[in-house]
Amino acid sequence: MGSFYSAGFHAAVRPHLGWASEQADHFDRLVPVGHVHTDFDRRTARQGGYELRIGLLGSYAEDGTWLWSWANTHFTGRPVTEEAERLRGIGTERGIPELAEGLVDLTHLPDPRLGSDHLAMGAMALLGARGLIVFNHSGRARTFLAVTDPAVPWARPSAEGTVRALRTAAVLLADPGHDAGRGCAEAVVAGYLDHHGLTAATAADGTVTAVLDGGNVLTARVGADGGLDSVSVTGPDGGPARQDAAPSTAEGLVRVTTTTPAPRPFPAGLLPHVLPRLARTLAQDATANDHLDRAGREPGAPAWDAGAGVLRFPGAGDRTAREIGVFDPATGTLRWSADAPGAARLRGLATENGHADLAAETADLSGYRAPGNTADILVRTAADLGGARGIAVLGNEDGGNRYVAITDTRVPEAEGSLDTVGDAVLGAADRLHPVTPSADLRPVMRALARGYFDAFGVPVVEVYGPEAIGGMFGLYEARVHFSVDGTVQRVTRGLFGVPH
Repeated sequence: MGSFYSAGFHAAVRPHLGWASEQADHFDRLVPVGHVHTDFDRRTARQGGYELRIGLLGSYAEDGTWLWSWANTHFTGRPVTEEAERLRGIGTERGIPELAEGLVDLTHLPDPRLGSDHLAMGAMALLGARGLIVFNHSGRARTFLAVTDPAVPWARPSAEGTVRALRTAAVLLADPGHDAGRGCAEAVVAGYLDHHGLTAATAADGTVTAVLDGGNVLTARVGADGGLDSVSVTGPDGGPARQDAAPSTAEGLVRVTTTTPAPRPFPAGLLPHVLPRLARTLAQDATANDHLDRAGREPGAPAWDAGAGVLRFPGAGDRTAREIGVFDPATGTLRWSADAPGAARLRGLATENGHADLAAETADLSGYRAPGNTADILVRTAADLGGARGIAVLGNEDGGNRYVAITDTRVPEAEGSLDTVGDAVLGAADRLHPVTPSADLRPVMRALARGYFDAFGVPVVEVYGPEAIGGMFGLYEARVHFSVDGTVQRVTRGLFGVPH
């Protein structure tokens, strides 16, 4: 597939990138971003107060891979995959691996998560779709929908929108043999004009001009290297552009009303107590597992003897423990156990920060995003506050999760290490990502990663800007890498000063 995307993918997508970028932005302005409810049997999605016809494109996983819906055994053969099947046909006919292969590895890209956005944009462009809907479905994974609803109006050229769309599209994809997407501007501009039925004039120096609706003039100059050197929209006389016509409205879309409030994110007031602890609890779990394995643990879940206050591990014997609480996924409730390690302190912090609902003996988490994640974060924070040496998650007779804190001092306390940092930070990010607003991802995930380093006294390296944060382990460094939206995307390890 080359260093970035295949030449076939570029050739197919380039002419559509300008108008697709414009349309995606137009759709986002018409339909407010919010909680997404899907009905794949009806091929609809609800977002921002509207019900829209959609097609299921695919999903992006934490390991940096994209899975087309037609290759997902849960959806194979279902009508909602029709659009993805169309793309598969294009890919097979034109020899485009990104479209023809069911599982697409994006880990060769500098930012695989961003790469999934670009792949989806290319899919939208080739399908002639009216917009994209993207939502988190678990951990750091995402689902992508193509909006096919004919009631969504097409975007029209405008002074601001046209310039923004062409600038974005000209560098949207890295081009084989060029830097940062340079080399494709001519195709982008030509495709944009063709989509809107506009006639262009091209000068000898590569300058393209076209008259837009209302008389404004688009001027785009393509450089010798194929990059977009400049683009502007002016009035007919070369002065300021005329005011754009009245923007499109969503009056033709199907409106839906709901009395169910949008799910709440994890309480911001508790984050200062969570972020320094969440990854550490997972490192502590790894230490407890190593201890039990060395003690001869055999396969099988431990048995909880509440009367004796011990967890009985097959082959490894008993370890003293105390129950923290039980989460019931059917009701979304977390019942705190009496005298649970650290629970009283956490419940006190919840009360102090205005979240008395979380301090109740039975906390109702059903109104929060991902109630199971919320419960796990709360329990882990309480366990760490109580000095737990590990956490056992056991199924109970009602189908819920029983959390039991290992308190046995024979289990050593965790230490920060190159061996645990990756799983600990990524596992913590998987739990916290679904309950964090997208606008807060960057500071929250950075603080989460730093929390691991600070918890274990690991010197922090802050020289990578927003793209990464590092921690020093002697001559070696663990580096936590973030996507453009702030999501933790991977953790690398190596000698300090050497590219990871």
